[in-house]
Amino acid sequence: MLRVTLKVASVCFICLSSLLTHAETRTAVLIASGEVSVNGASIRRSTTVFEGDRLITGPNAGVLLHLRGATVQLSESSNARFEGEKLSLVSGAALIRGNETVVAGPFLIAAMDDADFKIERIGTSTKLSILKGRLKVARGKNSVVLAGPGERQFSDEDTIGGIRQHGVIRGIAVGAAGGVSGATVTTWMQRPEYPSSISHKSPTEP
Repeated sequence: MLRVTLKVASVCFICLSSLLTHAETRTAVLIASGEVSVNGASIRRSTTVFEGDRLITGPNAGVLLHLRGATVQLSESSNARFEGEKLSLVSGAALIRGNETVVAGPFLIAAMDDADFKIERIGTSTKLSILKGRLKVARGKNSVVLAGPGERQFSDEDTIGGIRQHGVIRGIAVGAAGGVSGATVTTWMQRPEYPSSISHKSPTEP
């Protein structure tokens, strides 16, 4: 009887650990600066976001997402959906540091290692700026590996072969600034009341 009880307890513990690990990968801590909303509700400071949540930033606003293995900064006037293991960028710009995947239109852009990159989305156009590392850009079953630093721009009508031929538009200095909202978030994070349990380092810092 004791052996059965121990076996059941062991199975329950394994299931619980699996559920906790699964849940952890599908949440992120959001730090807001300026006019920020999650699913239409205004966020003043910080909150936990879950899979499927819609994130919107207003003018001169910014969002810092603290994920497992990555930090993501949403710039002003951005619209994105947090999808647990990836971020779907509808419009605006996102600056990523670490191992994270971003959906931009029909393209899936994933860091192959510890990478720093920025994605800007305007209409059906995507501008990809690689500061460090390698990215895998996929559309359906086709993909291409891009290495930085450099900047490329493509549209939703482009194929993977077309992206491969685009080449680098211009070089980028590592540690490039993230714009007005980046400065806003960085300044906000330097306040003494900022919670110590969250990383103090902004993606805009060198």
